[in-house]
Amino acid sequence: VEGVACRMGTTYSMGWYDEKINKGAFDGVLEKSDIRCLFNHDPNQLLARTRSKTLEVWIKGNEVRYKFNLPQTRDDIKEMLDRGDLAESSFQFVIEDEDWIPETRDGETRWTREVIKFRAIYDVAPVTFPANPDTTVAKRSLAAYQETKAPPVPEKRSVPISVLEKELELMG
Repeated sequence: VEGVACRMGTTYSMGWYDEKINKGAFDGVLEKSDIRCLFNHDPNQLLARTRSKTLEVWIKGNEVRYKFNLPQTRDDIKEMLDRGDLAESSFQFVIEDEDWIPETRDGETRWTREVIKFRAIYDVAPVTFPANPDTTVAKRSLAAYQETKAPPVPEKRSVPISVLEKELELMG
């Protein structure tokens, strides 16, 4: 399973304020944190952990990405991923440095919290309700495979399409 827990540099609504995580906010913190992968941030739903080397967390471009092998006992999560019910991610953290910036539009003040630096990252999580809707989680895909390997060579068909259609009809 792979996910994007955070996209730095984007602003998103947290309800009464907006939030933006600055590039560099994660510098040095991923390496010193024992990060867990928890389903919906629930400590009773442990899926993987960096200390046990069952979870990888890294920065690529403006994204904080994570990857783990789903425990064999968690077919429910596999099914939710397959069906598309579970498609976003989140993370829990402690902030070391932040700035609150007011912006007034049409006489209304809206605040943006800019996270400058994190002190700790506790977990990355596939979640049903993400704070930032611009996150993802999915089973490993062909696109991910193609980033690291040569693309597969398509097979040549030796059976006429009409025969395959008839087989599908019989199966359905």
